[in-house]
Amino acid sequence: MFTEVVLGENYIEKGEDLVAGELIIQAGTILDSENIGTLAAVGLTTLTVLKKIRVGLIATGSELLSPGERLTAGKLYNSTVYTLASYIERYNGTIVFQEKCPDDPICFSQILKQYAGKFDVVLTTGGVSIGDKDFLPQGIKVLGAEEIFHFIKMKPGTPVMASRWQDTIILSLSGNPFASLMNFHLFYWPLLAYFFQNKQFLLKEYDAEIASGYRKKSKLTCYIRAKLNNGKVTLPAKKKHLATGSYDCIVVQPENKKLEPNCFVKTYLLP
Repeated sequence: MFTEVVLGENYIEKGEDLVAGELIIQAGTILDSENIGTLAAVGLTTLTVLKKIRVGLIATGSELLSPGERLTAGKLYNSTVYTLASYIERYNGTIVFQEKCPDDPICFSQILKQYAGKFDVVLTTGGVSIGDKDFLPQGIKVLGAEEIFHFIKMKPGTPVMASRWQDTIILSLSGNPFASLMNFHLFYWPLLAYFFQNKQFLLKEYDAEIASGYRKKSKLTCYIRAKLNNGKVTLPAKKKHLATGSYDCIVVQPENKKLEPNCFVKTYLLP
């Protein structure tokens, strides 16, 4: 059986994909697999890109041990910074140093001065509340840094603190593993978006319906890890201090408002 051949069929015309002078990729775009293929298709071999954000990590607390060390009475493993480092390195960041610091403001100041000029932002965990061992506010003063804010009406992670030192930012997160991750998600991604001048780094926001789960009223705005599925969220049945379990979003519970099935809530989808 024969069919008629149409003139020009199965041919790609000049300029069909791109025409002369057309913008290929907008400045500030995060390069993905498709973008890289497009650049190769037009013959580009090099490209000017922004440098990765340089991040320092300091876990504070004389009780901290490194994984692999023998666990003794009164000690616990330093875990949170490994989660933070993984997030940072997956999303346009590089870890320039990772240190443990005892409950000593002088030692904290010395670590920062040791790496001065080598980082854009420093994340610390622990030492930011009001207990006898919470030395970070004093450490910031010893360093000569300027405190931007300390304590936010949020739960968990109320004592989060931010400071400015030598044109860099020190973001001090709660010492509780789960609270520190909430602080990280709510403050680090906007910081990254500002650094790269790219809103693609911000967490995606949705209005989602609660499928199951309940939370009583709170005097503070609460941030709850949850699972998003087909536009509905499931709240965990039990609270855990460690960031364990499968969850992919954060639900915002406004102050003095209970959460229950069929309510609609602001939800942030994690990277």
